Amino acid sequence: MVADSEKPRIRYENQRETIIDQFTTEDADAILEFLDAYDPNLETPRPPEGDQTKAITTLYNYARDLTKVGECIDTPLTQATADHLNDTFKALYRGTHPEAKDGGYSQNTVRAYQNNTVKFYSYYDGEPVDPDDLFRYSRDQTPVDERDMFTEDEIEAMRDEIEHPRDRAIFELLLNTGQRVSAIQKLRVKDIDVDEGLLYLNHEEGQHKNARGKRPLLGAEQACREWLRYHPTGEPDDYFITQRDDFRGPGKDPGSQLHTTNIWRAVKKIADKAGVEKDANPHAFRHNFATICAGDYDMSPDTIKHLLGHSDSSTTFEEVYKHISDGTYVEKAEVAAGKREEKEEDDRLSPNICHCGQSLPSDAKACHACGTVYAPDAQAAKERLDDDTDEKKDTAEDMDILRAIDRIDRLREENPELLEELGL
Repeated sequence: MVADSEKPRIRYENQRETIIDQFTTEDADAILEFLDAYDPNLETPRPPEGDQTKAITTLYNYARDLTKVGECIDTPLTQATADHLNDTFKALYRGTHPEAKDGGYSQNTVRAYQNNTVKFYSYYDGEPVDPDDLFRYSRDQTPVDERDMFTEDEIEAMRDEIEHPRDRAIFELLLNTGQRVSAIQKLRVKDIDVDEGLLYLNHEEGQHKNARGKRPLLGAEQACREWLRYHPTGEPDDYFITQRDDFRGPGKDPGSQLHTTNIWRAVKKIADKAGVEKDANPHAFRHNFATICAGDYDMSPDTIKHLLGHSDSSTTFEEVYKHISDGTYVEKAEVAAGKREEKEEDDRLSPNICHCGQSLPSDAKACHACGTVYAPDAQAAKERLDDDTDEKKDTAEDMDILRAIDRIDRLREENPELLEELGL
């Protein structure tokens, strides 16, 4: 008779055999390597740095759910795309997939498939799926709840708790660019151009197919500049976000890539110290950025999709950020009924004090002292800087300020496509 303590392991081993029988050799090898990395009974391979092995019941759930997902798509997992997987998950939920039961699967069931698929692709190094582009249903059937967005006070509280320049660069990049955590992770030193206020997405490293080209650094510019001063190597081909000197183990390459798990932990630690109780993970900052762009700056969906790296045909934005259009309709109805005044623009991205030491008003989209632009739409900042440029050049006593003003002018002249991307 099999002891009860042995049954979970036997069930798990049987599921592994199913994977070998049903999947292509490439898929089976990738899935089994992933499972082995989290098996507490094995010494190699190991989980990614900062992660840990899992209970055998969790490994069985990984294996079972990946088998189900593999049965439901008509292409190998190692060749699937994020859009293909997202369409499959939606069809399973809606009951339109031939493998779905009548009426579809519950949201929690599909969410489990999604979570465990994300876990697999977070470990798997191949292309073309970026795990951060896989849509996941939330438990309350509202993909993003506006009440979960960070307030201006919460953002400032988190900023106040950041002590290390690398952690500040991580925080400001997530907050001001809305990029996926994997995009931030894969940036090289050469991909950060603080003089022009741009970052270049490292598409060659297997990022999502739409994560290419350049994006504005906005308020992350100075944090990136400061971290470059402390970067352990400063070599162009080394990773921009690396292990901190005080955390790096002996023999660890100082220019190596920081695992996404450690980025998540760094952000959560900042939020915990600031007393922010909302879910503060890198993807929450991505949602926050998109919400601010649409709700506070009235940017078009196409512009936001470009900044976030969504394909033009993707419906993820409309589904995930439905709360934005709902809020707009509610606000317009209440304004029309005379129950509220028309909303004044909020500016949750701008700090209270610019890096140059200049105090910023609550509605600041740019610093008039040094020219740093914070607002994602940049329209008001551009117009106000246009009006003030000549006057400031005449009165500037600080050469750093004068150079900053000249840089803003040069950026506009040399990068008109950037302004076009921002909808200007």
